[in-house]
Formats: sequence, structure tokens, C-alpha cells
Amino acid sequence: MRNILLSVLFALAASAAFADSWTTPTPININSFYFDHEMPSISNDGSKLFFSSDSDGIANGPADIYYSLKSESGWGMPIFLGNIVNDTIQGRIESSPCIGYDDTTLYFARSYVNDSIWVTYYTNGDWLLPQPLDSTINKFPAGGPAVSQDGQRLYFHSNRPGGYGGYDIWMSQKTGGAWQEPVNMGPEINTSFNEKEPSIAGNDSDFVFWRSGSVSDTCNIWYHKLGSEDSAKCIFFGHYEPYPHYGWCWHEAPCISWDGQKIYLTYASFNVEPLSYIYLSNRITGVAGKPENNVSKTTLSLSPNFPNPFSQFTGISYQLPASGYVNLSIYNIAGQLVRTLVNEDKKAGKYKTIWNGNDESSKKVAQGIYFCKLQSGNGQIIHKMVLVK
Repeated sequence: MRNILLSVLFALAASAAFADSWTTPTPININSFYFDHEMPSISNDGSKLFFSSDSDGIANGPADIYYSLKSESGWGMPIFLGNIVNDTIQGRIESSPCIGYDDTTLYFARSYVNDSIWVTYYTNGDWLLPQPLDSTINKFPAGGPAVSQDGQRLYFHSNRPGGYGGYDIWMSQKTGGAWQEPVNMGPEINTSFNEKEPSIAGNDSDFVFWRSGSVSDTCNIWYHKLGSEDSAKCIFFGHYEPYPHYGWCWHEAPCISWDGQKIYLTYASFNVEPLSYIYLSNRITGVAGKPENNVSKTTLSLSPNFPNPFSQFTGISYQLPASGYVNLSIYNIAGQLVRTLVNEDKKAGKYKTIWNGNDESSKKVAQGIYFCKLQSGNGQIIHKMVLVK
């Protein structure tokens, strides 16, 4: 009966928009019939899943951080991350883990009086004592951390002043080892509703989060391509039944994998224990003969670098329609060569490289306007970039 109820509830919820982009989410085998599992974060190789849970009675408070290891047979039993990371004070909650691309940096949220973001590092076989981020981030309630692949940008939700509604998503850039004043992510993402729990793929472009109160008063997963002027689009709808039915299910706390091909998310159902489960959706590419991002595979393409402007690192993505020689180089405004990033034969396909703002001698270049030039046997493309200090 329990499984039938879950199936019915999820069928009502699974009218996923953009079905040509993502499969209908399905539960992974880590879920328990007795404990809540939620707020997942996947390692860069997909072998370790971090999440928040009240699992197996070990948790010090309402929820702590656990992880599971993947084998050929699926996900293993939840493993308690330990009392170094999980606070032993009753009532404190550790949640929203975000494992960095290096697999040694873990951000998470800790709740007691107010939400705040903490960080711990894996060194010599153990996690170090977590430390709160400074007041630049935690001056106001902050949670749901997500970090970019290079570790230089932190995305999180907060109800700090200057937002569009209750909770908004903000971004802080790390400069000189210190987090800078957060910047609101703007109206393409934030609304008068609540936007929370962001997650970003390794391409620094695919961005997901959840929003509450905007579609039938439920929680839904939204997608946005950073750098695009288009507003975020809902990809997974929750479901709500008003009085007297009181039935609902939510989709929340998404985590997009570093390669952008999977979304792990929390599925929460009404009046069923446990309340929260971890589900998985896979990206579908090339549906109906349409390549992902609608980029023709028969033409040379160079995507706008992101972020732009940038201060330390920027990602440059390009696509080759055929195998052959390719050169990708950076020039200054005077037309002088600054740095050669790629200069070799490559097979047809999509590629991404990073420019760290250094010249050929590994020295930092001055701030200003630069040009990225992609050249192959199929032609050449030039994009403008802005480096700021």
C-alpha cells in the first residue's frame, strides 16, 4: 500500500516540463523506509553521495550529514560523517552539504538560532573541525551553499537586505583568499517568492535551484543557463491538492552533477513517513535530432566565456564540427598575442578550457579588454572578454 501511494503521488508530480531535456526523476536505492534522506551532493566522479539525514538513530540532532559509496550493485548504506563535522549539541542541524570538485572541501549549512555556512577540509584521512565563513557571508542568515568547479565562486540563499523577495540566491567571488561582498543573482533567477539551494555544473553555466510558492504553492526545480538573458524555467513541478484533500509532493534541494548530465534532488511527499527521499533525473541530449543547446554539429562554435567580466578565472567552451588542427588564443586590445590555450589537432566534439588571466610567462596580465580567438579549418570566431581586478 505504501509503494502504491508513493507511485500515485509521484505520478501526479512527474509532469516535468521540458521532457525532451530531463528524464522523469526516479528514486535511487539509498532511500530508507524509516529515515529521511535529502539535500544530496555528488562527488566529481559520481562515486560518493553526501546528504542530510536523521538516519539509523546516530544523528546528534534532527539531521546530520551522511554519505554513501557507489559500487557495481548500487549505493551502499549511509555512513555517518562523524562528530567532528556533525555538532554534538542537540537541536543543531547540519544540512545542505556541497562537496567541492577537489573532493576535499565540504561546505554545509548549520542551523541553530540562524542558518550559517561552514566549511571543512579532508586532510590526512579525516575531516578537520569545521569553521564558519566570515561575516561577509554569515552576517545575515545563509544556507544552501554551492561552489564553482574552481572553488572561486560561492552561491547560496539568504534573506539579506537588497533581495527581490523572501529568500534569494546570491553569489560571492573569492579574491585573495577572502570572500567578497555577495551579489544578488538578479531577476532572471530571483523573484518575490523564495529561491533556495542552488547548484552549478562544472561548465559554470548549467544552474539549478528550487523555488517555493510560485506554482500552486509548491516547491519546484528550476533551471537557468548563467550568462543568458532568459529567465529561469521550471523543469520539475511539485503537486498540491487544497482542502479537503491535503495532498502534495515537493521537489527541492537539487544537485546537478559536475558534468551536467544528472540532477539529484529531494522528493518530499505528504503524510508519508519518511517524508523525504533522494531521486535522480538524467539529461537527454539529441532528442528529435536536436543537439543539446541547439548548437549545430556541422558548424564551428565558440560560446561566450563565463564569467564575463571575470577577475581570476573564466571558462571558454567551443565545438569542432570535424577533426583537425585548432588554435585557441588570447589577444590584447592592441592585437598582441597574450596566451595560447590550445594549439593542436583535436577530434570533432565539444571542449572547454580555462584561462586564469596569465600570459605565456605565467604572469598576471593587466585589467582591460581582451579577445579570445578560435581558429580551425572551418573558420574562425572571436569573442570579447573583460578582465577586472
